Amino acid sequence: MLRIVLRVLQSIGALTLFLLFIYLVNPGYFEKIVVHGLKLFSYIFKRLDKVYLERDLDHIVKDSAKLLSKYLPVSSYGIKIMWAESETLEGYLDRGFVVIRMKYHKNRARNIARALIAYMPYILPSEARAIIEPDLALALSCVVAIRIAKHDPEVVHQIYETANVNWRDYSRTTNQNSS
Repeated sequence: MLRIVLRVLQSIGALTLFLLFIYLVNPGYFEKIVVHGLKLFSYIFKRLDKVYLERDLDHIVKDSAKLLSKYLPVSSYGIKIMWAESETLEGYLDRGFVVIRMKYHKNRARNIARALIAYMPYILPSEARAIIEPDLALALSCVVAIRIAKHDPEVVHQIYETANVNWRDYSRTTNQNSS
């Protein structure tokens, strides 16, 4: 029996067996390991940077939804990012995920800030989303996104920058409609 165990360890490796054990015991911790591994490889392979960013955002959002659910009822949708060529930022629900269309930037903090702002309105219950005004939704999104990203000052700065652009765009359309 011991020989069989040793042969299995030799063939699949102790690290693989250890990772399998972690996955079975605590899938959330395994996901963190995968995200950190993707981060390491994203410096070498540029294509993995987009995959890393999406997985990291999904992990951030899941952790934040758990914390927010203590204070108010929230929806915890997964996140998928569709990278667009044009400078766009929009989100919509599709099969239990919030799909965010946005342009990829080399500045990781900017990508995270924009994705968080696009995602946050969907964390509210659908009844609240139906009656909330767009400017209030943007303000709530910014407050919650800043609270989530408080440990990363660059992301917080990018949230302020993105919100400032969105406020200017919204005030222009409001002023044009009232004229």
